[in-house]
Amino acid sequence: GVDHVYPSYDYVACTKAVLEERCRALAERLPGARVNAVRTRLVVTEGLEEVFGPDLVRVMAAFPELHLAAEEVADAVLALCGDELPLTGQVLRVDRGAHAVDNLAARGPELVARLAGAPPPPRTPPEPTELEVELVGDGSWVPELRRSLAEAGWTERPGAWAVVASAAGDEDPAGRVWPVVDAMKAHPRRAAVLVHEGGSVGALGRTLVRHLAAHEPSVRINAVRAGAPRETALAVRTLLGPALRAVRGQQLCVGVA
Repeated sequence: GVDHVYPSYDYVACTKAVLEERCRALAERLPGARVNAVRTRLVVTEGLEEVFGPDLVRVMAAFPELHLAAEEVADAVLALCGDELPLTGQVLRVDRGAHAVDNLAARGPELVARLAGAPPPPRTPPEPTELEVELVGDGSWVPELRRSLAEAGWTERPGAWAVVASAAGDEDPAGRVWPVVDAMKAHPRRAAVLVHEGGSVGALGRTLVRHLAAHEPSVRINAVRAGAPRETALAVRTLLGPALRAVRGQQLCVGVA
């Protein structure tokens, strides 16, 4: 509603835009608290049908990948309320990466084919239960990240289903980020996190993350702008876990955005 136009949704969209801005302002005014907002895509509820009508609900039933389960939203909210996601003043998009592909060029051919009777895409298989991760690259946060993951029961293995790639510094952005992208794609992955320190490397990295998430819908790909090593490690660990399984193609900023 904030970035897209929905029928009969004008006042609600404006209210949500104000809510997101107040979230950022309150995070600045309340330094001892963590204030965040969650932006989702359509979630099937009774209110959805009341606002948009039963026709939309029937269309959504034919396109299950275009809407969320209430449990996905609830798990993300609980993660924000806990101690392992040190963020404040941020809008967390819980939409399975839809913000990166909600346009006619990206979705048009697929939607036309589906309306003509094409079957839906195969369901994404469940993620592996083994806590295995590959760490690639350098950064001051890497030792703390390695310790934090081991503490939570993760083991390191080359080619693991989850990869955390670090790109420290701000010189030669392409030279720092492209090897990280190659590492993400070197093996079949189900989750990938790019950690950086902002600047030019961060600008390139967060844009690539959005595009990779759009091209690899079965992989949870996100970026983290690093802060203090411990908080950075906690944010990465939470992104790899199930609570944020509907967060894709997004950058989280450790601390204040």
